[in-house]
Amino acid sequence: MLVRRGTKPLSKGSHRLKPVYVGQGAAADYQGRDVRGKAVVVDRNDTVGLSEQAATAASAGAALLLVVNDGPGPVEPLAFDSIAPINIATLGQEDGRRLISQATESGTALDVYSNPTTEYLYDVVRKYHNQIPTDLAYRPDTGDLARVDMSFRNYRPAQATDFRYDVYPESDWWAIGWPEIPGQGQGNRTDYVSPDVQFRESAMVTGETRVIAADKHYSAGSRTAANWFSPIQRPRVSYGNTMLSRQDDALFAFVAGWGDAGADRMGYASDPGVQAKTSIYQGDTLLAQSPDYYASATGLKPERLPYRIVSEFSRGTWASPYSTRTRTVWDFTSAAGQQYQNLPLPLVQLDYDVNTDFSGKASRDAAFTIKPAKPSGQWPKAYAELPPAAFQDGTLQLSYDDGATWHPAHLTRTPDGRGWRTELNAPEGARFVTLRAGARDSDGNAVEQTIVRAFGLK
Repeated sequence: MLVRRGTKPLSKGSHRLKPVYVGQGAAADYQGRDVRGKAVVVDRNDTVGLSEQAATAASAGAALLLVVNDGPGPVEPLAFDSIAPINIATLGQEDGRRLISQATESGTALDVYSNPTTEYLYDVVRKYHNQIPTDLAYRPDTGDLARVDMSFRNYRPAQATDFRYDVYPESDWWAIGWPEIPGQGQGNRTDYVSPDVQFRESAMVTGETRVIAADKHYSAGSRTAANWFSPIQRPRVSYGNTMLSRQDDALFAFVAGWGDAGADRMGYASDPGVQAKTSIYQGDTLLAQSPDYYASATGLKPERLPYRIVSEFSRGTWASPYSTRTRTVWDFTSAAGQQYQNLPLPLVQLDYDVNTDFSGKASRDAAFTIKPAKPSGQWPKAYAELPPAAFQDGTLQLSYDDGATWHPAHLTRTPDGRGWRTELNAPEGARFVTLRAGARDSDGNAVEQTIVRAFGLK
């Protein structure tokens, strides 16, 4: 059996549902049938698609849709062209025929246990090179694995998926893993993963945004907190982004606009209403501009000169209360390298840390941290943890009226010396925090990032 959660899943716990068989699952098949609060059973068929079957069952008030395949194995419930409006479970032909027989018997009921969110998951990897051991069993103890506390914090409940692939060690172009795991945009899950494996992780709110994390290793016995979809969403350049680089006389700027709260994660919007503009300057001279995520400029001089990339985003018709508009300005110097050499641009990135609840709201006196990062090498490991002295002049201004007035924040260095910390002092009645943050490295490369309604206030 395969299961896809609906937008209104069954509540957690045991349910006793009467099954009702309605054939192909078209609207006409429901005539004279009372299915409200019951489990509807339908046949997979080429006349009525899964989307229509689910929509019809939901509108009729069914609590669960059971789809019986007309061949071996269950129907793949992920092959759905929109967010499912009802919980769907699929069965193979043999089990399904037995269920249909039960559904036609008077008084028959199904015992169904629902757990709307997956509480734990194992990502266990064992590799064998040039051999197939006699005993393939893998028996790790608790201390042999790493624990990842996954928290999905979209501002509202929504259909979501995530995956974690392990990267082929001989070539990072290849990664192996299970297809995306269906879940909810809000909830917690505890993952146990194999240590010392290069994992590639991503999560998506269906129809809204996809967040892609840099490849990561976990150590045995470690415990890591990973928040997804939560504020503060903003342009963030991640590891190995070769689309933001300099090669010969050309400069390429591909800026993903919706990285979430986690460090080193790029985020892409799926909503067509999002508005973007990318501009490239040499000094104060505009070289290229595009009403999109991407712009490129050619004909650059080979010597080292000052450049600027300006990235502007607006949610437009994409409904969300946070990060309604952003403007990021990167100032940096660049020169041509060896012929055909692809060089990462030395763009200073800003990561943020503020404790928000599932609705994206923080306390009015919450601690707030900004931490810069910057590429420091060649692909594919272009980013590294630079020493504290690499970054200077951290700045932060806060606004509680969408940028009409600004308040300079008093910043102190974090204990590890890699960022700056302050505390909010939100006035009574303020609902959002707008911020303007900046940092500069020891080479003079700088960033200034403005985020309107970066997060909410309790």
